[in-house]
Amino acid sequence: YSNYTRLLYGLCKMMKEDPLPLSIYILDRPNPSGRQIEGTMGEMGLPQRHGLTIGELANMFYSEMNGKFALHIISASAEPVNRELMPWTIPPFSDFCGLFTSHFYSGQCLWRGTNVSYGHGTTRPFEQFGAPFMENLSDYNERHGFHGWNDPENPISGKEIYLRWTRFEPAYGIHAGEVCFGFQLMFIPGVNYHALNHELRILRFLKENCPEFDTAGLPAMLEDDALLCFINGEVDWDVTREYIKTEEQKWLRKSKKYALYEEEPWRVK
Repeated sequence: YSNYTRLLYGLCKMMKEDPLPLSIYILDRPNPSGRQIEGTMGEMGLPQRHGLTIGELANMFYSEMNGKFALHIISASAEPVNRELMPWTIPPFSDFCGLFTSHFYSGQCLWRGTNVSYGHGTTRPFEQFGAPFMENLSDYNERHGFHGWNDPENPISGKEIYLRWTRFEPAYGIHAGEVCFGFQLMFIPGVNYHALNHELRILRFLKENCPEFDTAGLPAMLEDDALLCFINGEVDWDVTREYIKTEEQKWLRKSKKYALYEEEPWRVK
C-alpha cells in the first residue's frame, strides 16, 4: 500500500526502460511493520505485508528487472542508533502514528476501498474503524445469542485481538463530522496477530449484515479474485485461509533471496 514502494518500483522500471547516467542510492531503514508477512502476491508481485525493507525491495526490483543501472544500498545497521534504539521513531506518514499501528495496517488499510472510516481524522487511525450505518450492529450479539464481540463463537472474534465496540467522530476525511459506530482493535502483547486474515472476516461480516456497506474500491486494492470471492460469500474461510497460507509460503521462499539482514521474514503459522 506504500507510496514509497510504488515510487521505488516506478523509478527502477524507468531506469530499466529509459536508462539515465545516474546512480540510485537507498538509505535503508527498518520496515515499520517488521519482518512478519501476510497475504497474497498482488501489485508489483508483493503481498499485503511483505516484511522487507525499502533497500531489500530495491534489491528485488533490480534483480527481477535485470537492471543495469548503478544501485547503492546503505545498510540500516550502518549506524549504531539503528541497532540500539526502537525500530523507528519518526512515523512514515501522518496516519501511522504509533507502534501498534504496524500490527493493524496490512488489514485496516483495506477500508480505503470501502465507505467505512479507518479512523482517519481521529487520534487512532487504523486502530479503530466504523461508519454511521454500522449502528445497526449495536444489538447484533443480543439478537444472535452471543455474549459479546469477543465470544469465541462470534464470526469476527479472534483469540489474538480484543474487539471493543466504540463510536467516534472524524474531524476530516470520510464521514467527517458524523458519529461513526464501529470497533477499536486492542492488541494483545506477545500474541502473533494476522491482520489481513481478521480483516477479511470482518469485511465479509459487514457485507452480510450492513446493506449500505460499499466495497467498490476493494478489487483495486486486493488485486486477488480469490480473496474477493470470500468477502462476497462465495467460498468458505477454510479454503481461503489455506490459499493465503500457500501464497505466504511462496513469498517466504522468494523474499529470502533478497534479504540483506540476519533476521529473515516470517509468517504466522
